[in-house]
Amino acid sequence: MYSLNLKLLMFLFILLVPYPKGFASSSTFSISGNWQKSELVKLKIKHSQENTIQGQNMKMISTKNVEIKILDKDTSGYRIEWWYKTAKLEGIENPAQKAMTDFAVGVKVIFLTDTNGKFKYLDNIYAIQRHLKKGLEKFEKKAGDEKMEYIAKQLKLLIETRDAINEAFSKEIILYYNYYGEIFKKDSTIILETKLPNPLGGESFPGTLFVKVDSVNFENNYCKIGSRLELDKEKTNAIFLNMYRQVYKQAGKPEPSAKDIPKVNVKDVSTSIFDLKSGWNKKTYIKREINSKDLKQIESFDFSISVK
Repeated sequence: MYSLNLKLLMFLFILLVPYPKGFASSSTFSISGNWQKSELVKLKIKHSQENTIQGQNMKMISTKNVEIKILDKDTSGYRIEWWYKTAKLEGIENPAQKAMTDFAVGVKVIFLTDTNGKFKYLDNIYAIQRHLKKGLEKFEKKAGDEKMEYIAKQLKLLIETRDAINEAFSKEIILYYNYYGEIFKKDSTIILETKLPNPLGGESFPGTLFVKVDSVNFENNYCKIGSRLELDKEKTNAIFLNMYRQVYKQAGKPEPSAKDIPKVNVKDVSTSIFDLKSGWNKKTYIKREINSKDLKQIESFDFSISVK
């Protein structure tokens, strides 16, 4: 009788006591942060982009060193600081882009996540704005010709737009914290609806993201996750058709038909490696290729951390 009751108690204990964050069963696990207040890691981000438009090639590589610090944690989630310690831009000769890269150095981005570490929103847009305005003031003082003065005016419009700041400073954070809060199962695929930013501006391309566990070792707290993106070809080509129609109209040319519009092919893959115990995303690599008749774009992001 005693043995039976003991077994019953153990069974109830297993049922009633929740798994800790980042739990792992024999086949199911979640990606969740298990971070402590004041915990800090160093992150290196390498972003490269190469565009070939109608035979003209442009290449850009940016390298940033970031410190991520857990400022606080409570029942609603985490408050995290993302501090751009250094930033360097190479390749493309674009004064506006170089200026924005220089302005970003020293920016401390504060953002909130849920209890799993999933990004929610930026919490200090006005502080970021003030930092960028100081950089702009220095840039304006050095603007010695009409071209640089024009660039300064365009940068000012950008900096004064909260939505633009939010998009610019949340993009890399969202990419890094993408899988937090998701529950994975060995040998199964998660299907997520997503949108791919339009490289030419305008409406984003709708698609489906297929996410699969490449390998997992619970004893070593190791997990490798891979993904691939498939665009909705019909909707994507419809977006391109509308874009070309606007261009043709502005140029005074007859409206193009669907046959006149080049088809678009997209290859988008990524790999992420997580420490299941701490919850840190140790490395993420994303590569995207967009090909059409007039455009070829190859873009990649490489995130890697070291614990301080």
